[in-house]
Amino acid sequence: MELKNSETLQNLMRAFAGESQARNRYTFAADINRSLDIDVTACDIVIAGTDTENIIVDVLESDTYKYKMSTSDNTLVIRDGEAAAESETLNLFGLKIPTGKKRAPSYTGLAMIIYLPESFGGKITAISTDGDVKLGNLKLEEELTVTTANGTMTLSDIEAYDITLTNATGRLSLTNLSATEITAETTDAKIRAEDLTAKRLTLTTTNA
Repeated sequence: MELKNSETLQNLMRAFAGESQARNRYTFAADINRSLDIDVTACDIVIAGTDTENIIVDVLESDTYKYKMSTSDNTLVIRDGEAAAESETLNLFGLKIPTGKKRAPSYTGLAMIIYLPESFGGKITAISTDGDVKLGNLKLEEELTVTTANGTMTLSDIEAYDITLTNATGRLSLTNLSATEITAETTDAKIRAEDLTAKRLTLTTTNA
């Protein structure tokens, strides 16, 4: 599964690119970061196994917002950064006059694409409170846990020890997944499942 030049990646970049945003690339050693832990706000996330030797993280970040990335206990940890409050201005006869007030920073319009080596087999935890999540071409020896409150979740061509998927209001599309246990739940949308292999399989949806 090649995402570097894929339609999925190009659509993400087009949808979230803006004048105040920049595409930044970060590289991390895969032999040190053997697991992945993501917990971010309002961000589309793509995670895929590729032919890279290291973990590569491409992100769209605004001028006032940068993600925090660190290594802890052999785990690459990605969290929301410190977003600066934005100054309010009053447009008067074409002039922007500062009001002295601050408004809460915006977290919307951000995207993150993570390329993992095909040999990556560690645990993956991915949480986005408001965003689409796509994962593919992964062969993990440990657990895969994905959670989003509002967005579409798409997984394909994945092997893992256990797979746990929780989506509060968005659709789930699952293709060619294999695990000891697969659990997928959404409360207000449909689950599309094809070629799932598991000793224990639980698919739960309500109000769909």
